[in-house]
Amino acid sequence: MSEKIIVVEGVFHQNYGPEDGIPPHWCCKYYWNGFAEYEYFDTRDEAYEFAFNHGYVPV
Repeated sequence: MSEKIIVVEGVFHQNYGPEDGIPPHWCCKYYWNGFAEYEYFDTRDEAYEFAFNHGYVPV
């Protein structure tokens, strides 16, 4: 059985320059099965919905 996802850093935005070829996106860092993982989202709202649905509580 898989462990529960534990969101640890909430939501943050990344915006590399166009020269990097990575479009701006929102991230959420979490732990799952003992490993740090990141989920990537197009919008801030999607990222926060994921975080809140997985136990994130803002400090």
